[in-house]
Amino acid sequence: MADRDEALAHFQAITGMHDLEECRACLEAHGWNLDEAVQSALAHHEAPMMQRFGQPNASAAFGAPNARGRDVVDAPPPGPAMSGSRGWFHSLTGVPLWNVVSSAVSIASLGTIRPDTGNAAAQLPPQEIQHFIDQLERDHGIDHPTAHVGTFRSAVDKAKAEFKFLVVYLHSPHHEDTPPFCRDTLCSPPFKEFVDDNFVFWMGSILHKEAFTASQLLRAAGFPFVAVLTTADGRTTVCDAHEGPARREDLTNWLTNIMETQGPQLVAQRAEWEERATDRRLRQEQDHAFEQSLLEDQERERAAAAAQREQEEAEAEAAARAPPAMERPLAETQRASRVSRA
Repeated sequence: MADRDEALAHFQAITGMHDLEECRACLEAHGWNLDEAVQSALAHHEAPMMQRFGQPNASAAFGAPNARGRDVVDAPPPGPAMSGSRGWFHSLTGVPLWNVVSSAVSIASLGTIRPDTGNAAAQLPPQEIQHFIDQLERDHGIDHPTAHVGTFRSAVDKAKAEFKFLVVYLHSPHHEDTPPFCRDTLCSPPFKEFVDDNFVFWMGSILHKEAFTASQLLRAAGFPFVAVLTTADGRTTVCDAHEGPARREDLTNWLTNIMETQGPQLVAQRAEWEERATDRRLRQEQDHAFEQSLLEDQERERAAAAAQREQEEAEAEAAARAPPAMERPLAETQRASRVSRA
């Protein structure tokens, strides 16, 4: 029963459906298989979403306010500059993609997507990510960027700790552009090597709760969706994002452009951190040297005190033996005096 209640909660969170009986009926119809039930629910709502956003695929607008009356995020509907080659033209020429370039979209509330670590559900996000990776490798091979297997929040923290950009890929399995993107771009050895050398990488399927919640925070409205995040002054922001198909060369050039234009800030942060770390290390070394010198001084003082005690004891012992030795000369002197008088 607990497993079914958990599946029901995940189904509601992913689909946005509020009617418990409707959710339960959908899950029961699919034998409580969460993935199949979610796919069926999304397919059922595909037509209304297409009509609302004018998209050829329902999943292309999955991150926008949907037809079920639930505002997922406050994001504008996708326009011509949001997908395909025109989207890339705008990104590479510096024109913002739906105002996301350097938009400082704060995701400081990332903690809200992280389950309570005291709950068994806290283990679900890593399982979700690994399940998606396994499926991706079965479909398209293993030559994809090495993904951080953990929550979206933990990926942000990892990138922050390593002073790297975080590349996020959100996967929509029902979108017609997804298979060629995964086959030709994402799962290609040159792209894997490039991303592994320069970024922290995180990905997930929007059929799973963790990636779906990330899509809300990132305002993803079209797929395939790729975003680049960075953290500065305690704020995590979206540097740039792209929605729609992309060739490997274009995606690599786009990421390179972000590194060249916004990378100096990370370099400066790393230099500042290294300077603080160096100062801290020097202070620790100085403190250690002082403590070592203090210990050596104390040891010398103890040795000197011990030597002084030994000398005093020796003198006291010698003094204790001296009186008998001085009495004999005195007695002899007295005898000599008596002999001379005689």
